[in-house]
Amino acid sequence: MFNVIVNKEYELLFERLKAEAPDSFALSLADFSHPDEKLNVLLEKADAIIGQVNPSDSQYETAGRLRIIQTMSAGYDRIDLAKAKHHNVLVTSNNGANAVSVAEHVLMQIFVLYRQLLFHHRSVTSGPWKNLKHTNKELAGKTLGIFGLGRIGKALAQRAVALGVKVQYFDVVRQSEAEKEWGLKYLFPEELLSSSDIISYHLPKTSFTHHLINRNSLRKMRP
Repeated sequence: MFNVIVNKEYELLFERLKAEAPDSFALSLADFSHPDEKLNVLLEKADAIIGQVNPSDSQYETAGRLRIIQTMSAGYDRIDLAKAKHHNVLVTSNNGANAVSVAEHVLMQIFVLYRQLLFHHRSVTSGPWKNLKHTNKELAGKTLGIFGLGRIGKALAQRAVALGVKVQYFDVVRQSEAEKEWGLKYLFPEELLSSSDIISYHLPKTSFTHHLINRNSLRKMRP
């Protein structure tokens, strides 16, 4: 039997996970934010953990059979990778699985701001129609600056270009094929901030990216 602990953050998905797991998998729900004796008992026989959890050294030692921590998210910044490696535990994520969903969500937020959606919604639901109180802005022709051209960044760039938006980006690895395919422009962070109307940030949190966006860099943005 392969024993899997599912962290409480995925409680709403637990029954579905149980139903779709192979018969040889035994799934148990636990709350790593409130460690107790029940969790320790589960850790003793755990082969895998599903969740954004960061076990302590003592929990790793208790979980002698543990081989993998799987997150359902693309990010894994809450997990101490060095500590996991020290205990020979693999950390995996669903990198890119939600790329389209996140890209569409970003575009939705941009449209909400540019088309004054919240104001117009309140205007309609409250009765009067005051269409000219706020100025709507067209997105076409604006410049979008993307930090991080991974799966999410590429999905966003592709959709933004289709809407007539000029797209420029920064990434630690230059994406020549994407530049050619969608007409993207590569810039370093300071110039990207100062020459973009909109900024969308999709870089993982690392020692390099930490505070890449800060008070001083935000002052370089267009008003």
